[in-house]
Amino acid sequence: MLHTTLTDRLNAQRNQKRLNLVFLKCLNSEIKINKKYVLKSHTNVPRIVHMYTLKTFITSLKLHGSKNTLKLAEAHNLRQIDAEFRTCNHIDEFETPKNIELISLGTQSLEERVLYEISKAGIDMTTRHNKRHDKGYALEVVYSPSPGWDGASESLFRDCCKWQANFYRGCPIVHAVIHYDEGTPHLHTVMVPIVGNRLPAADLKGYKGVSTERNRDLFNKVAHKYGFTSSESLKGSIKKKAAQKVIEKCSQISPEEFKATLWTSIKQAIESRPEPFMSNLDISLNDVLKKGYLIPV
Repeated sequence: MLHTTLTDRLNAQRNQKRLNLVFLKCLNSEIKINKKYVLKSHTNVPRIVHMYTLKTFITSLKLHGSKNTLKLAEAHNLRQIDAEFRTCNHIDEFETPKNIELISLGTQSLEERVLYEISKAGIDMTTRHNKRHDKGYALEVVYSPSPGWDGASESLFRDCCKWQANFYRGCPIVHAVIHYDEGTPHLHTVMVPIVGNRLPAADLKGYKGVSTERNRDLFNKVAHKYGFTSSESLKGSIKKKAAQKVIEKCSQISPEEFKATLWTSIKQAIESRPEPFMSNLDISLNDVLKKGYLIPV
């Protein structure tokens, strides 16, 4: 195809540079690229699949206000807001009956249940600090696997509830529900942040250091059993040392044990970056070029 205008020629050059950046930097230099193809656009580049991780998100729930309140959390988690089905395309009402309450509220509302636990702990709710409009009366923890993970979700989330009860000792979980009616199954738990005679919701929610410790403990005790990868990224000498330990361990196990133990991690690594594996297995780039991602020039 001949380019008759300066704009066409510039576009062709930019497309060729994209091809080089995406493929030449990734693939072994011995793999030959068919230069008759160029990338159509950034949106047509095959999406990279990341390794599966289990992430947590914590929200402080208030008694009063227009958002992040106990009433709104209960209504959302139990699918009592009709407008969500009309406006939230990610909620499939036909899948909603599959949602499972691991810890039920029974006949109480979430607000009643939280206030009951606070009263039972002997916490004075009439103090100035506890009456603040932005006071956190509960913490909602969401456990969300990476999209595409298809493991034993109910078993995972039951283990997450057990882990949470142990990690936050003295903080009762008053409600827990698994949502299967959105893109990826995930767990909502609501706990009351009781420490002695206080409600230190902000302290338990924490900042970077606290959340890092929480996610690390969750990974070590629960997530790794289900094939998840740690969300932490090792760097420098620590990364080098960890890599060496993995290599040494791999050299000590049998091929059968190697496959049984590491296949999930290897599969995730291939999905994340297939190029090195293509080179080692003599898979040509031409074998995977498909119409739709690349177009002839």
